[in-house]
This record gives sequence, C-alpha cells and structure tokens, in this order.
Amino acid sequence: MTDDPFPKGEIRYSTVLRPHRSASRRALKILTVAVLCASVPTALIFSLIGAWPVFGFMGLEVLALLVALRFNHKAGNTFDAISITDSEFRLSRVDPWGRRRHWSFQAQWTQVRLEGPTQRLLIGSHGKSITVGTFLTPEERARLAGNLKYEIARVVRPCMPAAVC
Repeated sequence: MTDDPFPKGEIRYSTVLRPHRSASRRALKILTVAVLCASVPTALIFSLIGAWPVFGFMGLEVLALLVALRFNHKAGNTFDAISITDSEFRLSRVDPWGRRRHWSFQAQWTQVRLEGPTQRLLIGSHGKSITVGTFLTPEERARLAGNLKYEIARVVRPCMPAAVC
C-alpha cells in the first residue's frame, strides 16, 4: 500500500507552494543565544540592585519571544502540492504539524478564480472550493492562477492553439 491517496495517472503539471522563510534553523539558534546573552546579564544586574521582580518578568518576555519565533519557524513547514493529470486536479496540503489533507476534482469541471480585494485564490468544482496559497503575495497568486487555468485548459482541450497536438 502506498502513501499516495490518489490513483496513479500521468502528471501533466505539478508544483509545490511553500511560504517564504525569514530565517533558517541556524539563524534562529544564533538569535536565541544573542537574546539570552543580552537578557540574562541585564536581569542579573536588576536582581542585584534589588529590583528582583524584573528578573522574572524578563524571563517571561524572553520565553514568549522564543516560543513565538519557534512557532513562526514551524509555520514555515506548511506547503500546498498541486498536480494535474489527464482527468484530475489534485491538491495536497500539509500543515505546520505534519497533518495532511487531500482534495481531488475532475479536471474538466475545475474552476480557478481570484476573489476579493486580497485576490484570494479559489479552486473548486460543483459548488465546493478551497483556498490555495494563502501565504503567497497577490502577484504570485495571480501568476499561479494564470498557470493553473492554462494547464487545466491544455488537459481538457489538448488541441487548443497554444498546445502542440
């Protein structure tokens, strides 16, 4: 048994969408050490001059900062994988915690549209739709929408003028 929830078929188009990462794991470790090197001596100085509650509050602030940085880094592990076969449009999404979700639409009925002022990219069929690439910029979503429309049209109408028959 394979991990792929979709039946096999010749893949005509495939792409993986990942959010932009602001820092690598190594950079986060360096930042953590720098924050600790700056905050621990400062907190100790306040503690020695009698303002000992500052030590605890600085510790909580540093802990909150490090938890937020860790969560932000983990959120960068999410991705959307899109593939188009002769008969299907497939979408697989992995969230920051590694949970996978899969959707499949018949390629002939798949609609790709940009909606609203934020240019939200919706892909769907028969009244059901999924938002794709929420972490992309509006320009990237518009470019992706154009690519997906073109590729779906190539699969549905293989002898259109832009395709090679």
